[in-house]
Amino acid sequence: MSLYLTQLAALKGPGLEWIQARVFSVTSGDITLTYTGGQIRFAACLNSYTPVVGDYVHCLSMEGQGVLILGKSNASGTTPPAATPQTPVVISPSSTASYDTIRDTWTSGSLVQGAGSVGAWFYAPTAFSALAGKDIQLAELEVIRSTGGPLELSTHLSTGIATALTLTEDPPVLPVNPVAGVATWVPIPLGWAASLVSGTIKGIAITASYGQTGTYIGGGRVRLTPLSVTI
Repeated sequence: MSLYLTQLAALKGPGLEWIQARVFSVTSGDITLTYTGGQIRFAACLNSYTPVVGDYVHCLSMEGQGVLILGKSNASGTTPPAATPQTPVVISPSSTASYDTIRDTWTSGSLVQGAGSVGAWFYAPTAFSALAGKDIQLAELEVIRSTGGPLELSTHLSTGIATALTLTEDPPVLPVNPVAGVATWVPIPLGWAASLVSGTIKGIAITASYGQTGTYIGGGRVRLTPLSVTI
């Protein structure tokens, strides 16, 4: 299984799925299948079936484990099911503020990055409820850099400016620095998406572990694309 699939499997307990795929190649016992536009290597099969390139096959897929071919499909000429296109869900922040780590004060509407300042986006507790129970295949954050950088992201546990900012223990993420003045969607970890949906984390912060200084404007929308299939 790929690292991507391993990460997906870690989002929830193992799930068993019945899928239909096609035999792409058989090389020295290594069976490769095509499924929804991608490939699955190292598929296993029962002794009652001898894999032949081009066969449409029924399989059991277990997250984090692999794929077991049960046998050839009896529906001649059928094609594997296509992935269902998924519409991204975009969530806007409920508020934006910068936290002064020295004075223990907040400045609403500001996003300042520096040695003594952390910019933060907050999200309403129910903002992600439509995604509850769904796996996410792509998670992105809208960022608009004004000056400085490079951008460094972390997550926080604070529900608003009435309390001190509490950052999580997650290591910071350093995406490609966006072009100044241009709204840019930068990828964030899938684990962050799951934590936002579950409410484990309350927002995303702009930090400066390496002495960066910068200012950011607006942004903060989170774009989450649900997974179309489970392998």
